[in-house]
Amino acid sequence: MLYLIFIRLVGWMALLARSVAARDAELLVLRQEVEVLAAELLAHAARTGALRPGLTLIGDKGFAGREFEDLVTTGYGLPLVRPDRRDEAPRHGSIGWIRQ
Repeated sequence: MLYLIFIRLVGWMALLARSVAARDAELLVLRQEVEVLAAELLAHAARTGALRPGLTLIGDKGFAGREFEDLVTTGYGLPLVRPDRRDEAPRHGSIGWIRQ
């Protein structure tokens, strides 16, 4: 039991010691993985005929990559609506009123 507590404390200390750059890099990798999975999901929906004209794709701030947005808008012809991020020009504003 003492060993498990020690291992947990050492793990927490290691997490605290990580640099901001390492955390930012991990976030970038995770965002890329989410975009890849979403692109695979869209490809599957296109193969099965689930994507029809008139549909709008609603995403969150995590779907902000230019490649993903180009894939959705030009590749599949769907408008992508998502909340604006702080570091970009306003486009859609707050879409907090939309719920699943």
